[in-house]
Amino acid sequence: MFRLTAPLDDEVRRFIANQEHAGLSYPEVGASADTVPDGYNVDHNRIELGRGERVWQRAVAAVRAWQMFNIPWLRLYWPETPIQVGAIVAVSVRHFGFFSLNACRIVYVVDEDGVVTNAPVSRFGFAYGTLGEHAESGEYGSKIPFHMRVPFMDVVVVIVFTVSENRPPDFHCHKFGSRSYWRLASSRAGRRRLRRG
Repeated sequence: MFRLTAPLDDEVRRFIANQEHAGLSYPEVGASADTVPDGYNVDHNRIELGRGERVWQRAVAAVRAWQMFNIPWLRLYWPETPIQVGAIVAVSVRHFGFFSLNACRIVYVVDEDGVVTNAPVSRFGFAYGTLGEHAESGEYGSKIPFHMRVPFMDVVVVIVFTVSENRPPDFHCHKFGSRSYWRLASSRAGRRRLRRG
């Protein structure tokens, strides 16, 4: 949905309600969790946040609070949405001279603890998929793939990623900049936000 002004909260509530039974806009649901099929662009950013249990807890809390969307040109509706499969959110993007409102649904969540080579390992993250009312088509998310609570191995790393379909360019996306630019800019800004906590 494209518009000249920022959406009002009541408009966004109706927009989200209308997406309740909408299908995802791409066929390979969950592909970003494993091997990405041909025909998709992948933007995969990995950054070390720090070391230790405190850093791990802060990183998980930041992802749960959707802090990767705390960026001046984006607004997430709403940050209190729980991280659970099926949850629907909307993202308003401020472009050059207009706004877009985009619908997404969480398609998988990773929240598990285990043991690898006798060391405790934890993973947390999630991905959301685009619905029909979205300018893009694919999956986006953040993962903290592991955290080993042993000396010299307790590095906390976050991965911010997008996996989007190759599609013919649309005028509204390419008049002021490519899809790749918006994906990369958002991903890098979100990464910095997670680092700050």
